Amino acid sequence: MGLIGMSRRQAKLGFRSMHVGIPLVYQFRRRTVAIAALILLSGFAFPGSVLGHDVDDTLAETLNELTQTRNAHPDRSHAFDIEAQLVFETREWNRFRVIEGLRSDWCVAPTEYRQRLMGARLGDRLRIRGTSSPNTTILNCTYVELLGRGDVDSLMTVPAIDGGVANLSRYVVHTGVVKNVFVSPRLIRLDLKDPQRLLSIYVGFAMPIEELRTLLGATVTVTGVMETNPQASPLSESPVRILSMSPEQLQIQEPADPASIQQRKYETGQITYIGEDYVLTDGSRIQTIDSPRLQVGGRIEYSVTPTDSNEPGGEAKWISTGLASTFPAAVATRASDIIDRELMFHRVRTQGRVRSIDFSDHAAQLKLDDEGTNFSAWITPRNLAVPIREQFSGIEAGDWVQLTGTVDSPTALQTGEPFLLRIDRTSDIVVASRLVQLESRTVALMLLGFGALASTAFFWQRSLRHQVRMATEELRSLNARIMAATRAVRDGILVLDLDNRVAQVDEDIQAIFGNQIAVGDGADRTLRCVLLSRFADSQDFHEFWDQSFRDPTLTAAREFQSVHPTGWLSVYTAPVVDTNDRHLGRIVTFEDISKKKQIEEEYLQSQKISAIGRLAGGVAHDFNNALQVIGARLELLSSLGADDDRIREHSQAATMAVDKASEMNRQLLTFSRRTTIESKTLCTANLIQETAEMLRNTFQANINFRVSIAPDLWPVESNAAQLQQVLINLCFNARDAAKHAVGTIELSAINTVREGIGECVQISVTDDGVGIAAETLRHVFEPFFTTKAVGEGTGLGLSTSLSVVEQLGGRMTCQSDLGKGTRMDVHLPRSKRSVEEVPIESAKPQPTAARSQRILLVDDDEAVRKSTSLLLTNLGHEAHVANGGKQTLSILEDDSNFDFILLDLTMPDMSGRETLIEIRRRLPDMRVIICSGFSDDASHIMETDALRADAFLSKPFRIRDFQKLIDSLASLDQSIA
Repeated sequence: MGLIGMSRRQAKLGFRSMHVGIPLVYQFRRRTVAIAALILLSGFAFPGSVLGHDVDDTLAETLNELTQTRNAHPDRSHAFDIEAQLVFETREWNRFRVIEGLRSDWCVAPTEYRQRLMGARLGDRLRIRGTSSPNTTILNCTYVELLGRGDVDSLMTVPAIDGGVANLSRYVVHTGVVKNVFVSPRLIRLDLKDPQRLLSIYVGFAMPIEELRTLLGATVTVTGVMETNPQASPLSESPVRILSMSPEQLQIQEPADPASIQQRKYETGQITYIGEDYVLTDGSRIQTIDSPRLQVGGRIEYSVTPTDSNEPGGEAKWISTGLASTFPAAVATRASDIIDRELMFHRVRTQGRVRSIDFSDHAAQLKLDDEGTNFSAWITPRNLAVPIREQFSGIEAGDWVQLTGTVDSPTALQTGEPFLLRIDRTSDIVVASRLVQLESRTVALMLLGFGALASTAFFWQRSLRHQVRMATEELRSLNARIMAATRAVRDGILVLDLDNRVAQVDEDIQAIFGNQIAVGDGADRTLRCVLLSRFADSQDFHEFWDQSFRDPTLTAAREFQSVHPTGWLSVYTAPVVDTNDRHLGRIVTFEDISKKKQIEEEYLQSQKISAIGRLAGGVAHDFNNALQVIGARLELLSSLGADDDRIREHSQAATMAVDKASEMNRQLLTFSRRTTIESKTLCTANLIQETAEMLRNTFQANINFRVSIAPDLWPVESNAAQLQQVLINLCFNARDAAKHAVGTIELSAINTVREGIGECVQISVTDDGVGIAAETLRHVFEPFFTTKAVGEGTGLGLSTSLSVVEQLGGRMTCQSDLGKGTRMDVHLPRSKRSVEEVPIESAKPQPTAARSQRILLVDDDEAVRKSTSLLLTNLGHEAHVANGGKQTLSILEDDSNFDFILLDLTMPDMSGRETLIEIRRRLPDMRVIICSGFSDDASHIMETDALRADAFLSKPFRIRDFQKLIDSLASLDQSIA
């Protein structure tokens, strides 16, 4: 164990601190440190070590110096700061053990440092700091740090017993045959037998019961730290024990005989009495050296070796303890019937007349008879604080008593009686009647006194009943108010008393957990039988539950994922205290927060989609500019090579790709809500019917397409083309789910009412296809998410449809079962207005502009400016360009003789809107055509009277669109003139 802060020379010499009992840290001079290192290298022997060599006078002198320094102040605490290796740690114990060099010590530390060791392994190196007390060998650590994973092979191993002497506080190895196995919630103990002795092994790690059963009779080798056994049973032959913390420290050398394992039988029973070297269960007498470790009322699993006696039971080689529970009901019987009814080793309730009472220091023996059947009752009270004679001062010879106890064999007392009754509580003996001889005068005085007492008791009882009734009503009212207030904020309430038993339970507990918790049930039973099955991570809740009972002052709240059904539960626990801060128990409340969690998840999903939408909108703007340049160049190329078929063919193919990219970009803009939906009041039934007729012609013969429209279907506010595109997207997805198999698609519409919308029209698309997995269902509305093969889908269909529906004030939901099909529901608000007729545009040809136009083109993108100006020039117009709003205003100051200004809205520094404001202020009659990929931005400007532009041109545009717009404006000017 290295000293923290030692000099470089001391570290090089490999000095290790030495101690016997209490570790100390001192600063020795350099010569002393060097000599001490030589002592260790030469194999200096500690007490119990197997090492030992002679030392010369110089080394002996140095040892004396070290001992005198350490013992200079034996009555003081000493500080230490050392490194050590971990050799034993378990969560069930409040301390851990470390080894430094040749000796190990117990350490205690605060909880926060103990938690650092939860994942530590055997041999890990620790730094510990604290003080050592003069009255104990346990180190009180104020700081613990895990320095790193240690090397188990570096632990120096010595035989557990050397020359008949136990190597205490050393890391030892021992081999033997497992003769006994004792298992409890806090302890696993193996008793190893070698040819000379029995040695106990305490296992600090969990082992499955089936694996522990196979150890009985096996030859094993165990490594660990040896120490004296403070918990040794008086009947055990092992005053020392070995502590092991890791499975690698327990190695099976020779398995137990398989035949003996198969023949071994395991039984369970409840302990009704504990003797010095045996216990009585309900029907068996079991000999065991572990009787002091067992509890009356506890259930055990055991395997016994039959004895010479013909009585049920035998000598237990395997015991596994369980949880304590209430006694089984005692069998009521007469003493004369106990043998005939074969009630030996059973718990009974009988009666008898006391013949005599004998006392010892810790027990009392009653000799009784019941109609000629003599038997004895041997009473060993648990409470020895009161002298045994005082506890039985109310019982005299001649009394008839009722007794409750366990029937045992009388062999140990050699009374010659048929049985012996074992009792460990004085309350199990009740005096039923007593022979009393009184004088007539005494009887008269007693009757007179009894009459006076009865009269007083009568009036006192009436007054007491009234007080009790009033107090009870007040308590009931208070309890009802408290329960109502608590139920208003939590769903289920559980109150446990100081014995960790259920004192009060709310009826909502059964609704949450599916099982009722009974008043009086223990905390452990409640956890195992009711609570654990409801939690997805039962181990996590188990630790939370245990921690709340380990720390009486703990107030905590946690959220746990639940199952059956799937959801979330919020669990809150706090101590119950009175006005004097006395601890009265613990309250645990449960709240179903599944809906809250769902809302939070939906909010996070909407935030994510909103962020993706903003990103998509920004990308779409730049993409529009690129498409504008590509489209313009293609049109120029097509016009220049009009006589070349190859150039025309290639340019047309490229133009079709640009159109397809433009459509995809419009979907992105719709998803990001950067475009405005021009809605009108539509006849929903007609639109659905028209869409169905179009779809029916596109579906193949394997699809059974059905349409169901409710009569008097309400109208909705929507854009006909976009709503039709939504329905087409949903129906095409349903068609793809059939995967070339025979399937059914139903398009239906009904009037309904939905929370958050009110009266609405529900349009549903249902298929019986492959369905959608639960994990995939969470992502179906996310942009760019698709399960289709590469090239078959963009992942924008559902996300764009959702955006259109939400902009119309509606909702879209998806329900699906894998292997059964999918249903998509669209809810659109009902329109109270009458259906609008869509005007049919006149087919009258528009006049062509009479002359070329002088146009000022304003755009921050140089490629857009150049390509568009070339197009305008190619059409015969005079094109001038400006790279932004400031340059535009500068040009207009010198020359304002333009027919039109083609103005881009999205520009840095000075936006198109700001530029338009200045143009309107300086030249109110100037014709301005605004240009943007975001129709939403343009609509605000078009609807503002002070900024109203003459026309709007959506990017990317074709030259024919621009020429048509120019011609329309020119024609309007001619008509006005």
